Amino acid sequence: MGFGQRYGDEGCSAVGNCGGGIVGCSNIAVHPAGAVRGTKMSYLTDRKRVLGLGVARGGSEHFISQRLTAIALIPLSLMFLFPFIGTLGADYATMLKTYQHPYHAIVAVMFFIVLCKHLHLGLQVVIEDYIHAPRLLMAALIVNRLFWGATAVTAVFAIAKIAFSA
Repeated sequence: MGFGQRYGDEGCSAVGNCGGGIVGCSNIAVHPAGAVRGTKMSYLTDRKRVLGLGVARGGSEHFISQRLTAIALIPLSLMFLFPFIGTLGADYATMLKTYQHPYHAIVAVMFFIVLCKHLHLGLQVVIEDYIHAPRLLMAALIVNRLFWGATAVTAVFAIAKIAFSA
């Protein structure tokens, strides 16, 4: 009568009957004292469980954010590109007139904000996967955040300047 593989004993070195952290198992993290047979073991603290964070901090939040920005970019890209392509080859005044319209200006701002957030999240994954030196990793993550933040602010400023010019 011990904890079997189906109850969360992935890290237990004992085979068969395990004493639940008291007798027969040296892996206290897997079998804390007082564990009840039939309960699933959890590596989450109460705080992480309340915040919805997994074992690796905010991986699921990052994953969902990247998917949501990708989905949002589909209609935003179409709504931004059709007016933009329509004014290609036209003179400067026509381009200004197009983006002075509130609908086109708002769509352009939303497009660039979501695009910069999506690119920031994607590049962050690449940086975390391929840079292993802690200081270089931190520096690259900071530069990534600053670069895409500055790009978004610049885009919003440029669109606002066009939209509010008389």
